[in-house]
Amino acid sequence: MVFQTHTLPSQIIAIVEVWSYRIKVCICEFQNDKVSILWYGEKRQSTSYFINGECRNLELLGTSIKDAISKTERQHNINVEKIVINYPFGELFFYNHKLSYKRDHESEVINKKELEKILTKTEKIVLQKCFKNIEKKSGFIETDMRLIISSILNLKIDKIPYQRIVGQSWRDVVVSLLNMFIPIDKSNNIKYIGDIIGKNITKIIPTEFSLRTIFKQKDIVIINIWAIYTSVTIKNEWKIIGISKVPIWINDLVTMIEWNHTHTRSRILRDIGTGTYTQKEQDFLDIWKQGLMVWISEILKEEVCPKNFYVLSDTETEFIEKSISLIDFPSHGVKLVKKRNFVDINEKHIASNIENLDDFEISIEIAAMILELKNIIKKEKSLLVKTLKKAVLELWYSD
Repeated sequence: MVFQTHTLPSQIIAIVEVWSYRIKVCICEFQNDKVSILWYGEKRQSTSYFINGECRNLELLGTSIKDAISKTERQHNINVEKIVINYPFGELFFYNHKLSYKRDHESEVINKKELEKILTKTEKIVLQKCFKNIEKKSGFIETDMRLIISSILNLKIDKIPYQRIVGQSWRDVVVSLLNMFIPIDKSNNIKYIGDIIGKNITKIIPTEFSLRTIFKQKDIVIINIWAIYTSVTIKNEWKIIGISKVPIWINDLVTMIEWNHTHTRSRILRDIGTGTYTQKEQDFLDIWKQGLMVWISEILKEEVCPKNFYVLSDTETEFIEKSISLIDFPSHGVKLVKKRNFVDINEKHIASNIENLDDFEISIEIAAMILELKNIIKKEKSLLVKTLKKAVLELWYSD
């Protein structure tokens, strides 16, 4: 028997990350299981465009992204087909639920029709729980929200994990589902940016979600100190168990320093953590640590906090790591069994997944988004993913 290999058409995709003072654009070619970078660039923008985490100049933001993409298309004689974006959302709602489903006829094997029934019923229950939690936490109701990510974390039949459920029998099916939401007005902002660019933004991938892909540790607390907020992502047994955003950010520290110094913003960012502003840094950290521990406690609840930590920031992180290492976790209601261990990204893993990584100095966030997108593309043809997507579209509108 002769087996034929089929080469799938390549996809040219622009991966965009928006920060309050910088736009990062990376254009990649995805084909089969390979990724190569065609172009990468960053552009600074005025921090005045963002007020309290909200972009006040979407037109200029969209134009900057459009110019970067158009220039690369001309230089490489290519056509960017899709855009994937991360945008500094003020609110990001993440939920992870596990549900048991008891089959009516356990001796019969599961077919595609029953799989769709199982996922539709379980996702419907999960979405209702999500909306109830969102309204309690923020006041937003179902019509205020947009589902941006929905995926199956795990699927077990009578406690045994299965990648393929069709053709199996038994009675109990346990489904673990992940759902992530943003407010509809933020989704409308993304659509407006796409209209300015003149291309379809097909996926929103928050950095808080994608960063987990670049670490070899199965348990880790990832702290990303943005200019306009701090995000906390906790991964346990390879799966994200929670994401939160602390409304305290590096801009607060810069502002505190500006009150007592005439230094430029760029100089302040460069000198933070070098001993130039020690007292202001300490004043900032005293406030920041309180918020950090509240959100870590909310994510973990009764679970033990991972020992591994990673801190990402545009400034020096050593003084932040030292501050975290001195926090008395139990006094904040957080269980921590082992000594804190500050880790670095898995550079070998990133390099093995991006063919020409050495030719470009891309940011950590962009690298994480590339790996996450590669994983999404790899799975999008699977029966489970297609069935869940169909179920979600029937239940509710999403990306």
